[in-house]
Order: sequence, then C-alpha cells, then structure tokens
Amino acid sequence: CGYGTVETFDLDYIFVSTPSKQYRLKDITQFLEDTAKCGENEPGACLDFGKALWPGVMLLSKSMKTPAVPVHLFYSSGQDTACQWLYSSDDLSTIPRATASC
Repeated sequence: CGYGTVETFDLDYIFVSTPSKQYRLKDITQFLEDTAKCGENEPGACLDFGKALWPGVMLLSKSMKTPAVPVHLFYSSGQDTACQWLYSSDDLSTIPRATASC
C-alpha cells in the first residue's frame, strides 16, 4: 500500500472491521476477495472490480520512482479523510460507517 518502495501506512493498521473479522492493510487482497464474494448474488453490484484491478495497481505502484526534483504537495486541510470503516454485519456489500479520520 505504498509508493514505490515506501510504505505510506503501517501494514498492521486495521482499516476495516466487521463483527467477526478485522482487515489490516496487509490483508487488502483478502478484503477484496471477501468483498467480491459478498457481491456474487447481487446482480449489478460490481463488487469484484477491486479484486480484478488490485494486482495491476500493485505492479504500477512498485514501478514508481521518487522524482529527482523537489516536490511540493498541495492538500486540503478543511476535510478529514476517512481511514477506518466499520461494517455492522459480515456482508461487505452493505454500507459501512467511517470510524476514524487520518
């Protein structure tokens, strides 16, 4: 979950919780597989795209190199970014609630 060889978050950070499972960043592949399974019986749910796209995202991320020039980042300080989600059931096709901001 990083940029090139830099990990941007702790791989043990819990980003999703359900009543029976906690997904850490190192478990993102399992989370995407479980999400795809939850959408199998819902026509048009499109919950399998993350599982299909993730390997390519990782290849792109690993091939990125740090620019050899100074970099300035612009960001909004007026909006929190949700970084942790809670599902009220084990059904990952439901809408979760944000429980933490980063």
